[in-house]
Amino acid sequence: MNEFLSRAGASRTRKLTLALLAILAILLLAPIWLVRYPALVDYPNHLARYFILAHLNDPRFDFGLFYRSNWGPYPYVALDLLGVGLQWLFPIGVVGRIILTLCVAGLPLSAYFFFKQANPENKNLAAWALVIAYNPVLLTGLLNAALCLVVCFFYLGVWLLYMKKPDGSRWAAVLALATLLYFTHLVGFCIAGLVVFVYCILSRQPLRQTTAALSTFVPGALAAVWGMLHHSGYDYRGDHRDAFQWALTTKIRQLFDPFRSFSHWDEILVLIALILCLVIAFWRNPELRVERPWLGVAGVLFLIYWIVPVEYHYLDIRILPFVFILGVCAFKLGRRVRILAAIALLAFLLRAIDINQAFISRQQNLQTMEDSFTAIPPHARVLPIVSAPSDGAYFRLSYVHFWAYGVMERAWFCPFMFNDPGIHPLGFTFKAQKPMQKWLKNDIAQPDWGKLQTDYDYLWVYDMPRFESPIASFAQKIYSNGPIGIFKVDHSAGVKKLSPQNPAEL
Repeated sequence: MNEFLSRAGASRTRKLTLALLAILAILLLAPIWLVRYPALVDYPNHLARYFILAHLNDPRFDFGLFYRSNWGPYPYVALDLLGVGLQWLFPIGVVGRIILTLCVAGLPLSAYFFFKQANPENKNLAAWALVIAYNPVLLTGLLNAALCLVVCFFYLGVWLLYMKKPDGSRWAAVLALATLLYFTHLVGFCIAGLVVFVYCILSRQPLRQTTAALSTFVPGALAAVWGMLHHSGYDYRGDHRDAFQWALTTKIRQLFDPFRSFSHWDEILVLIALILCLVIAFWRNPELRVERPWLGVAGVLFLIYWIVPVEYHYLDIRILPFVFILGVCAFKLGRRVRILAAIALLAFLLRAIDINQAFISRQQNLQTMEDSFTAIPPHARVLPIVSAPSDGAYFRLSYVHFWAYGVMERAWFCPFMFNDPGIHPLGFTFKAQKPMQKWLKNDIAQPDWGKLQTDYDYLWVYDMPRFESPIASFAQKIYSNGPIGIFKVDHSAGVKKLSPQNPAEL
């Protein structure tokens, strides 16, 4: 009888657990699958790149006239390969949602897997990964940076399994994940290598195992060296080559960045939940224990956060989610873990309400922008001119790259596709200087209108009233709806138009 009751209780527990997981999955993925346009800033641009690469030779689009592929061992190429490959099975909109699902659902799963190996008592605290699943890195649409979090913690979990019981098959799995991590994002690859090195030193691992673990990074390191030797590596100085900025107030303000969201009430409530958890975890907790190696690892990453320049390739912001998850792993909290996990689930519920509301409320505005596409014919050369003010949270400006849907839906040529050499396998078929995106911000001087008149057929303008007058001198407004204005360029007689068919421009 007791055995029967025990089995019935276990079965009931499993059903409740499965029901809870199903509810969490629905809340987590609803913003991605229930709306037509996920409200992520850079997301349409990445999606359009996958689409172009998959249809370069498709006669329906003529992408091959303007774009070319340039595949190589770049640290971003994994997602491009995935995005192109999935289009054999699914339309591009579904492909994007599958990738977003990997980023969003993969984070709590990988954190749970990592905690089970590194600090099993804290495995339920992976619920806090639910709270930061929609962090500003993802909301900005930095897909590779978001996915590298997932791959990194899966890598660390498998690596810990290998350290507990070294064998050839586990080492091969660690090697494969380390290589995948490099081809997902260089930041995650470097952080994983640093974590392995620091942990092995602080925990005094045998030299043989430490060397074997670090050797899994060799293929990725060789790929990076290959890029430098062939002058195809990414210029990591970027726009910061002349000056590096560091500000204490900005660093302090950014500490809360992984928990930021669309609404301030959500951010305030999550902050309260965090403070409450800290008090519960450390105030007179007789079961509190410090995991020194993991505390050291989190401390080293936190120190790097303070050292790197502000917003240098968003490196400081990208480090913070790693610091948070590794910091949670650095303490054993005993029975209070259940309370902290319950608070995390409540915080996630609030975050899910906010994210769903934000995604849904932005659909009308995004649909209005999509309606404007019909004013521009297919295969046109289109220059987007979009206001992107530098003040405020960039991840809330979901309209900035929305024009990229026109590339997918109407085969436009646009100059602002992400095509950084050494990172993206997309390039142009001609050597034309594209306008700098900097002048899209309100504090930048006006562009060379004469060159734009020569190079483009239409201008898709969003909330840039200060450009209305100069544009009107050479283009006719053919569409207007709220902040959106579309202008048809009048190419004056005798002006040489930019054309990929012109051999002098190839």
